[in-house]
Amino acid sequence: MVRTRIAAFAARHGWYFRGGVPGRVRWVVGGVLVVAGVGDVVGGDWWGLAAVGFGMCVPLLTLHRLPRAARPGVRPLDVSGPPQG
Repeated sequence: MVRTRIAAFAARHGWYFRGGVPGRVRWVVGGVLVVAGVGDVVGGDWWGLAAVGFGMCVPLLTLHRLPRAARPGVRPLDVSGPPQG
């Protein structure tokens, strides 16, 4: 159910997950990296920002943008003839 909601949210905003929404393992690994990175940054180690960034990327590696014509809310112009102006 959660995966369906995530896929619907991404589709509403013009994105899709190639191969389907990532499984629980990718979300857990990403979350652990983010929490560990934040802990490092709080402790004064700025390299923890790299762990935070990588942790955010892990579950989103398969997220891709839909082509412009396929995005929600985008419709081709109905005006016939050459462009005006």
